[in-house]
This record gives sequence, structure tokens and C-alpha cells, in this order.
Amino acid sequence: AAALLLSWPALAQEKIDAPAGQAWIHEGSGFGFAPTADGLKRFEVKDFGKTQSDIAITYREDATGTIVTLYLFRAAVPDVSIWADRAEASMLVNAPRYLGTLGQDRRKWSPLTLWPNARNAGTSVVYPLQGKGMTATGLAVARHGPWLIKLRMSSSRLDSAQIEARMASFLRALALPAPAGKQAPAYQIKPCATALSTAKVTQFAYDKVEEQAPGLLLPGGNPVPASKPYCREETGLGLTAVFRPGGSTSEYVMTLNDGGVAALVRPWPAAVPGRSKPFVSGMLITNDRIIGLNRFDDTPGWKQLYDAFV
Repeated sequence: AAALLLSWPALAQEKIDAPAGQAWIHEGSGFGFAPTADGLKRFEVKDFGKTQSDIAITYREDATGTIVTLYLFRAAVPDVSIWADRAEASMLVNAPRYLGTLGQDRRKWSPLTLWPNARNAGTSVVYPLQGKGMTATGLAVARHGPWLIKLRMSSSRLDSAQIEARMASFLRALALPAPAGKQAPAYQIKPCATALSTAKVTQFAYDKVEEQAPGLLLPGGNPVPASKPYCREETGLGLTAVFRPGGSTSEYVMTLNDGGVAALVRPWPAAVPGRSKPFVSGMLITNDRIIGLNRFDDTPGWKQLYDAFV
């Protein structure tokens, strides 16, 4: 087993110098983030690494006590529904500590459309808040090519309906260009009806693979949004969860955080150069690289895969 998760460095937050009064251009995506958008003022840009493949841009509006953080990151699998699910899971854990008690009985999920060719391809969810001086909080997620756009908004004066409307108006005010192609609608992910097998399979030699940017080249082909809806299998390990397209027992995505890092499991044919027999791969992919590849003779259960990386 490769001790990748243990050796993977904690992501330091490095402040990026964004000139006041000017749009800040993110080189990787080409997006420009204005100093003011929908009445909110930009006051901080951070990089959770060294490559600007996972950044956060914070805006605020003092008059309504509203703070917005927009996260822009590359994901191992660029699927809105998966990362919206993990973002909400993170919010459910962290909001009571920092924002107040969530009114879960008044949760509202809605589809989100930012571009004509991406109708309902985004998603948003809002909750009322009590305690700690905050009134409502919400999140929105959309995709632009290989980039995921995740927005978190909380306010001490706006209610849930106002947060929902303000998230949409803020994202549209950024005037990000429409992505190429057509995107499928996002959806709320449901629990899987069955669990993956826990039987151990044979693990072959470990291949160390590094310095390859996701979305540019992945062995066996780049991941694409699943043609069948994902279901979710919880692991009980924080934000680590298993997402299986159409309930598949042969391929899945195992998320490791709410910001794009995941292990991707899928069968490979014998036609892969240098391999004489089919095998199943387990690749650990961060926001800017493939860290490693484990090979198995059959689909590993999530626990065996997790242990292979720790």
C-alpha cells in the first residue's frame, strides 16, 4: 500500500494579491472576478495550494451582513451533483459550530441555471439559521468545463428566500462566459439501495504516477459525467463517501473532501498498452495531479481502496 493520504501535505492557505479596484484574472480558467459584483465587494483571494487549481474568493456586503465565498477548483470527476452533495454534508457538520442551528425542516433545494446551454445544470440549497446572530445560509454549485464553481453565502439579515435569490444574482453578475457544449441537469443524490461487496480482491503492483493535471490526460481516458444518476454509499469517515453511477458494483467515485479530491475506480480493458490482462484501477486524484494508481483483479470495496492509499 502507498502511504499517500498520510504523506499528502495539508493544504496551506496562501493569500493572492488582487489589486484593489481591478478585476482579478484567474489564469487557469481565464475568469475575471470584478472588485464589486451585485453590490458585494471583493476583499480576499486565497490559493489552497501552489497551482491555483483550488482557490477561494471572498466578497461581503456590510449593509446586509452578508458574506460570500466562491470556491473554484478542478475536480477528479467534474460532476455537480456529487460535489453539491459533499458541500452540503460539510455545511451540515460545520454550520452549527460557526453559524448557528440549521432549520433542517425548512431546507429548500432548487435547480440553478446560469447559462442557456446549461439549463438546471447547477444546484442550490438554503437553510434558515438560529443563534450566533445569523439568519440564513446557503450554497450553490455549477460547472464550467473542468472547473467546479461552489458558492457559500451567509447573512445576518437576509432570509432563506433572499439568500437563494442573491446567490443566483451574484453568480450571474460575475458574467462568466458560457461553457462549451450542453450540460445535463443536476439532481439530488439518493442513498444506494445495496452496498458494495466487502470481500477483498487481489491487489497487483502499485504504480506511482505524478504531475499529471486532471482533465488533460488520465490513463485509460478522462472521466466524464456519468450517463446514469449516481447513488451515495456513506462510509462513516467524514466527507469520504462512495458514489456509484446507476448503482454500479464495478465502478465508483470515492470522495475524500468537499473540494474535488477523490479516488476513481473503474475497469480497464486488456488493450491498455503494457498490460496483457484486464484489471480494475484505483486512482487518487487531487485538484492538480494524479498522485497514484493501484491495480486490482476485481472491483475493490471502498475500505480496501481507502486502506490502499493510507
